[in-house]
Amino acid sequence: MLQHGFQLEKGSKIIPGAIIPHVLGPGGSRETITLKVFKEKLSGNWWVYYGLNNDTPTAVGYYPASLFTGLAEKADEIAIGGESRARRSLPTPPMGNGFLPSENAASVSNLQFVDQDGQSTPITSDLPIIAGSPKCYYVSPIVGAKFFFGGPAGCF
Repeated sequence: MLQHGFQLEKGSKIIPGAIIPHVLGPGGSRETITLKVFKEKLSGNWWVYYGLNNDTPTAVGYYPASLFTGLAEKADEIAIGGESRARRSLPTPPMGNGFLPSENAASVSNLQFVDQDGQSTPITSDLPIIAGSPKCYYVSPIVGAKFFFGGPAGCF
């Protein structure tokens, strides 16, 4: 699952593209995952950090500056996504905690842009939504730097 060019930090608990462990289905306890992606000013490398619940986020690794031309100076946009898939003979798994977007669903909160000086600004305006199967898996609009997402198992 390791993406081309990504430099994994020794001892990292996850890798980009992998399933994030510890997330439970409907009725389970709510986990808090922290993800940070930022461009290191000196090297130009794009670093990924990860933390679970109250753990301080630790380095997962980085994408070397040499991989990018358009991101050499800054990022012009960001996309947040997920997928839920299974073999054709098996039912699809849930996305998030199995609830469609609501107060009970999985959520992403504290969305922020971080500038080159490390100053953050909350993302409070909505972003475009692309949902391949909106009756099965969906995402709410961004309100107050937060959105809800998910869908039930066995939808297909």
